[in-house]
Amino acid sequence: MESDVKSQEVRRSAWAGQFYPSAPAELARSIADMFGRAPKPEVAGEILGLVAPHAGYVYSGQVAANTFKLLEGHQYETVVVVSPSHTKYFGGVSVYNGGSYETPLGELPTDVTMVKRIGRAAPGIIYLSNMGHTGGDRAEHALEVQLPFLQVVLGSFKLVAIVMGDQEEWRVLGDGLAGAAQGRSVLFVASSDLSHYYTAEQAHKLDAEVRLAIESFETARLQAVIESGKGEACGAGTILACMHAARRMGADSAVITGYAHSGKVSGDYAEVVGYLGAAFVRREAASDVPTYTLDLSEPEDGLAEAEREELRQLARQAVAAAVYNTVPPDTARASKSLRRRQGAFVTLKAEGELRGCIGSVEGHAPLVETVVKMAFAAAVRDPRFEPVSVPELAGLDIEISVLGPLEKCLDPDSIEIGRHGLLITKGRRTGVLLPQVAAENGWDRNTFLQQVALKAGLPPDSWRDSASSLYVFTAEVF
Repeated sequence: MESDVKSQEVRRSAWAGQFYPSAPAELARSIADMFGRAPKPEVAGEILGLVAPHAGYVYSGQVAANTFKLLEGHQYETVVVVSPSHTKYFGGVSVYNGGSYETPLGELPTDVTMVKRIGRAAPGIIYLSNMGHTGGDRAEHALEVQLPFLQVVLGSFKLVAIVMGDQEEWRVLGDGLAGAAQGRSVLFVASSDLSHYYTAEQAHKLDAEVRLAIESFETARLQAVIESGKGEACGAGTILACMHAARRMGADSAVITGYAHSGKVSGDYAEVVGYLGAAFVRREAASDVPTYTLDLSEPEDGLAEAEREELRQLARQAVAAAVYNTVPPDTARASKSLRRRQGAFVTLKAEGELRGCIGSVEGHAPLVETVVKMAFAAAVRDPRFEPVSVPELAGLDIEISVLGPLEKCLDPDSIEIGRHGLLITKGRRTGVLLPQVAAENGWDRNTFLQQVALKAGLPPDSWRDSASSLYVFTAEVF
């Protein structure tokens, strides 16, 4: 693992002449021919992500071309390409730490700023490394084969190259990508083939399940298809990570751009590999991040256990109402002590994993009303997750955080991990992290400060900026 980018290091093309032509003119002509045969469906909205296959161009190139052709006329500052590792298993996620990637069509410079942001998103899981790029048994092909298509259709852009050694970390990576991409023009590309070495008939059935899950734009559905064995994708984690990141950036739909299998080229229908292309689209402009008016009132006393239990019951009823699409519970008869105005967050977890979290920093409404409203929203309106489903209800854990007042942080050294939550504002950017987040992740003070800046879509050291405002608060968590 490395901590910085080696700007002089170039990842040389390793598969030119095998997966695709090595001569620049032949390569460019081959891609142009495939683009010429590719239809270009009308896609209303902004393309934030793609799924493209990664076999040799003779097999999957046309499906890839159908997908990348959607980018004609578009420009992106940075393209993030995420691939699985076919060479060896390694822990975590490797973000290339060299200065550029080379193909026969030229070098693609690394987006150093974004690479560093992503590398800080989840220390110990996401890291800067050459593993899967130039390190390991052999260089990964699944990332390299996507690059010539991007060079032809986009021309100039910066690259973030990522290989997932552990595809189980897709949600962590997706969060890191979305946080690093805030305020930038970024395209996410997931590299994946589908089922391997089934008959064409079996492949169609398996691949149809994956296709429908991607088309539904639901990460929970795709994950369930993969885990149940109803469908297969060698880069399932890359698709999930890019879909999750695109959702966090405002994407709200997916478009399938094509499907094929290797038998249509080889003539062997006994053992085929499936190929699919897709795009993740934001049909409406992203809304501005709200700016909070800070409440500096005096803190209230803590809640009695009976009051906590009353809020728990109402929160669970609100979650159920959201899932069943019924009316939220009535708070008119709630205890008078729960009617003071106080901010609150409601966090949902399933088997220890975050399933939704929505809150209000300020006490605009009575506490009981805020908890019910946030519980309802956490179940079905957290843009990072699919809505909670009926089968999940019984096993869902609900955590309520009742917030104390915000106080201007004049001395960052006074921040206590596990006691203080953080809020940062700069312009129209706002980020909030609850006190338990730092403790649960084992962050030190500096990491906590960097993470709240990233949560706001700001560079990690923005908390030092005189134009930023930093606040601390405490929370009663139960």
